[in-house]
Amino acid sequence: MEVLRLLDIITARILSHDGTLVPTFARYRSCNYACQDCKHIPLNRDLISEIRRKILKLLQNPENIPIGKEKRAFVKCPKKDSLPKDVNPPSIEIIAYKLVPFNSELLNEKDQTAKLLGIEEELSKANLMLLPLRSNISGVKLDLENNPFYVRCPKVPADLDARIGYRRSKYNPNKKEKVFGFKVVITTSIEPEVGIELPVACISTPASDSDGSHFISSRFQIKFNHPTLNTYIDIGDTGFDHIPNYNYSRSEDSIPIFDYNIRNEHLSQDVLFNRGYDHNGWPFAPCKATCRPNGYDKKDKRLSFLCAKQCLSSHSGSVPEPIPDCQYLFRPLGFSTHVPIADNPRLLCEIPRGSSRWKKIRNLRPASERTNSTAKSDLDILHHPRVMGKERFGILAQLSCIVVLLKRFVSFVARITLSLRKLIYSKSQKAYENLQSKKIPPCHPEKMRYTFIYLFPSHHL
Repeated sequence: MEVLRLLDIITARILSHDGTLVPTFARYRSCNYACQDCKHIPLNRDLISEIRRKILKLLQNPENIPIGKEKRAFVKCPKKDSLPKDVNPPSIEIIAYKLVPFNSELLNEKDQTAKLLGIEEELSKANLMLLPLRSNISGVKLDLENNPFYVRCPKVPADLDARIGYRRSKYNPNKKEKVFGFKVVITTSIEPEVGIELPVACISTPASDSDGSHFISSRFQIKFNHPTLNTYIDIGDTGFDHIPNYNYSRSEDSIPIFDYNIRNEHLSQDVLFNRGYDHNGWPFAPCKATCRPNGYDKKDKRLSFLCAKQCLSSHSGSVPEPIPDCQYLFRPLGFSTHVPIADNPRLLCEIPRGSSRWKKIRNLRPASERTNSTAKSDLDILHHPRVMGKERFGILAQLSCIVVLLKRFVSFVARITLSLRKLIYSKSQKAYENLQSKKIPPCHPEKMRYTFIYLFPSHHL
């Protein structure tokens, strides 16, 4: 780590953020809202009385009792009022039993269920015995006052910190699959000049959390621990498409390149014409031709667009409703307009969404996916780890990022060393070119630092 600091290899100018789901070692038991209280739920005394009353009613007519038939008693989840409206509260099985003829061989002296229910004498008169099949009673008060019984919900998993998350199925991209466990959000620093991608931040959360909910925390960690690093570009998928993330990124003088989440928006052509801009936020000219970007005004924080007289070009078919005597034909660039980013901070970006520059930067996002894949598949650290609990999983996630960082840095040093050795012994031009730092086109550091970006060849990344 000290070598990385001395060499200034990590600049954090371009950060790519992505999350990945990792299953816990515990088994999911169909409840995603279980907590510690679910292990010791107090039962209402009236409920115990109700179970006793039903058994006594059966004992009034012993000849009609279905011998050997399983009977069960249930209670509704006590957290039903705090659950989301679309979630049905589960029913908790208190006890499953059956009434059978008395048999000393089946008698269990440790079983005190009949005595606790107060039906031991009535069973003896009917020459029957209560045979418990399953019981979730976790405790009994000896004084038998107030709430004498406690039940443990059978749907409580061994890992109470884990939650259910969803991802695309590996076998069918159109379907989603459940993962019971945790989510790791890893931030990767992309260094195009030297062709290396290094993880710089890691946050572990329950799997039900969204990726974007921890973007600000991740960026704050980097800023707090490395105040000299300045980030110019933040890259993320649709999970980071939230207004607070855009505001924080821009407040740190960075450019958010997040995929836009349409969120059930209607994107038919008629709807786009009525609202005045397309799916990338580019406005329409009076002839309904899509305007083209014409720069960004940093002072006023607005984008410029113009029609560029598309009706006079060879591609005039792109103009849906041409205007023969258009008033803007007498202007050098035709129709022009300015769109402040504040009008739609999610859709509008300092680098126009959908432009060639935006796409080049957006294509760097797989760097974070490669980091996640290295930790899960290549190094086999986060692939079904045998850990439970948020704290232990967080330690494992941090260790996995450290291992990925060291592996990539050592590989980088080895690659440079071999190239240098080849240059010394062969003195070939190709070996000399491999050792040269990739040059970024010159530009003003403040006004146009995001205008150009060099993309390394795929075999260097």
